[in-house]
Amino acid sequence: MDKKSYEFIASQTWETILEWKKCKWCSENFPIYSGDKEMLDKLSPVILWEKFQLPSPILCPYCRQRKRSLFRNERNIYKRKCDLCNKTTISMYPEDLAEKVYCNKCWQWDLWDPTSFGLDTEDNQKIFEQFGKLFKTVPKVALLQYNNENSDYTNDSTNNKNCYLLFGADYNENCAYSSLGDSKNSIDCLEANQCENCYEDLDCKRSYGLFFSSSCQNCNNSKFLFDCRNCSDCFMCFNLSDKSYCIKNIEYTKEEYFKEIKKYDLSLYENMISLKKEFDEFCKPKISKNLEIMNCENSIGNFVSNSKDCIFCFNTSDGNNCRYVFYGSQKFQDCMDTAMTSINAANCFDCQTCLYNCSSLISCSFCNNCNSLYYCDSCMNCENCFLCIGLKNKKYYILNKPYSESEYFKTISKLIKNLMIEDNWWRFFPSDLTCFPYNDSDTLWFYPIKNKIIFDKKELISKEVINESWKWDLYLSLGNSYVKEGYLDLWWQEKIKVKWRTKEKEINVPEWLELIKSENVPHIKNVKNDILNKAIICEISQRPFRIVKLELDFYKKHNLPIPRKHPDIRFFERLHKKPERKLCLINCSKCDKEILSNYSSDSDPQVYCQECYNKEFY
Repeated sequence: MDKKSYEFIASQTWETILEWKKCKWCSENFPIYSGDKEMLDKLSPVILWEKFQLPSPILCPYCRQRKRSLFRNERNIYKRKCDLCNKTTISMYPEDLAEKVYCNKCWQWDLWDPTSFGLDTEDNQKIFEQFGKLFKTVPKVALLQYNNENSDYTNDSTNNKNCYLLFGADYNENCAYSSLGDSKNSIDCLEANQCENCYEDLDCKRSYGLFFSSSCQNCNNSKFLFDCRNCSDCFMCFNLSDKSYCIKNIEYTKEEYFKEIKKYDLSLYENMISLKKEFDEFCKPKISKNLEIMNCENSIGNFVSNSKDCIFCFNTSDGNNCRYVFYGSQKFQDCMDTAMTSINAANCFDCQTCLYNCSSLISCSFCNNCNSLYYCDSCMNCENCFLCIGLKNKKYYILNKPYSESEYFKTISKLIKNLMIEDNWWRFFPSDLTCFPYNDSDTLWFYPIKNKIIFDKKELISKEVINESWKWDLYLSLGNSYVKEGYLDLWWQEKIKVKWRTKEKEINVPEWLELIKSENVPHIKNVKNDILNKAIICEISQRPFRIVKLELDFYKKHNLPIPRKHPDIRFFERLHKKPERKLCLINCSKCDKEILSNYSSDSDPQVYCQECYNKEFY
């Protein structure tokens, strides 16, 4: 973000810019707002009547999120052995990683004792070095799952039934290859909520029978829509409200519509691809709203709803007095620099994936129903813990060892002062602690690298261009290991230690499984159930993938062609259609006033401010 955009945010929120800083990772200038200082002061813990002030950040908002994302792998799952029961399980950690991993059943039950890994604090060793020892020895849980039924192949998922390859998904039934919530019988959807019988939708809500659409609400029995509301039986339309029986934004009678719609045969894969291209071309004159903000007061960001005083937030709902939150929902308040924070979370700082009544957490990850935790990971129902991992129902623990109440507060007061001396107080876990290779972590979605460079000491061995449009370089040490050690060079003060998975995800194709080329997949009317015993070779990546019965039934019911692309390829195609989670200052295409938007004037020629958009379409 440029300086003008940050200054515009200050003018809109009536805040003062207290100072400008240069990010230690990306070198971009970013401000410290008066509201940031107030929030940091509010979140600073008081221990033994002494307040430990949280300092202002040294990384820009995006790099702070990037650092947290290094510790999260939502979509890459592997088969491996549970290190406790020795049974094959599904895990977000590949077998080649040295860390111990327990299947969810073993990890959640009382079959092991995380306190047996406890360590004494050592005055002559840095705090994060001690925490690193614990981090590498305490077993990891295979997947982030809770209360699912027949939904083994899902991650970061709760309360799902009969679902397959869902990621970041809750309360769904009979869904696959999606990130969605409260939905049924839907396939290949991203950021969809309360949808049923939907296919290939992006950022859609409360819809039924909606296919190939994005940014739509309350739409039924329609295909190829963009930014439509309360529409039914529409085909290839954009910017419509309260319409029925429209084709290419032209309204028909009911009889004419169904007669005309028969001309579009979506059962043929070639026709479907052609119609997608035609729709993209047809939508070029569309009008985009600068930001998706609904029912909010004094809030800035994108895809923010039912929130108050939420500044620089993205994909959030039901928030109050929060800043720099990426993905938050279901009543969260007084949080700063968090990701995946929801369900009655409060007073959390620099955390990721902390859910279900978490309160007063600092720099924690994967914690549920916890209170007053600092630098903890994978803890449940805990209170007053410091530098702990994998604990359940514990209180007054440090490095997984128990303390009396008085000794606990005396010790963490001393440890925090040491962290201040080490300049690590408030900072999230060091990047070299993560178990996940960079190309398995969520970071790669939004922060791809440009070049992959292999070196031996100082000698360059090889250089491979990964993404022309990006600018960061990855340096990896020479070796044949499955995961190489290296660093990400952002051409500024810090070099980020990372890992990199050197192979493609292993594909174990059983000998009995027949491989078929994508061009040889038959028409959906001719597809038989024996395709469930075959693997299709992706037309893009050449990786084989299978069809499961759940999706085959869906394609047959809706007369849709069998996919020719691997699910990962389909996901990234949807992801790249989403606007960046960045804000820039542009002029409204209608009234010419300055507005914040996630679209640049180059990427989308017609962007309206909220007022002009509402006048035009409501």
